[in-house]
Amino acid sequence: MPFFWSTIAKQGQLYGNRDLGNYVNVTNPWWVSHAGYSEMFLGYVDSAITNGSPDNPHQTIFEFFNKQPGYQGKVSIFGSWREYYEIINQKRSGLPINAGWTEFKGPNLTETQKNIEPAAAHCP
Repeated sequence: MPFFWSTIAKQGQLYGNRDLGNYVNVTNPWWVSHAGYSEMFLGYVDSAITNGSPDNPHQTIFEFFNKQPGYQGKVSIFGSWREYYEIINQKRSGLPINAGWTEFKGPNLTETQKNIEPAAAHCP
């Protein structure tokens, strides 16, 4: 993760090292994955969001960065859970998302990105 350590770690801030007393706890009332990821990606809680929620009505940090000069078309999401499509609202954001079980598609993909196979292709 070269960008993470060479850019974000040096020019930004990292949170959540519990060994150093830096706790990052969810504040949503559900304490479930969908709401927790939404909270992380938004920076605030929407208590109407819980597991299985429809497309997130709010702009995530990924959409925000994709709209910044120099980052348009350079933001992609890789994960392993199908609900990322709703949490990040792929329909509205248009961001390329590979949640591990679908073919990775999107504009401006590199040759390496075009060759990423969905995990389902390797499952019996």
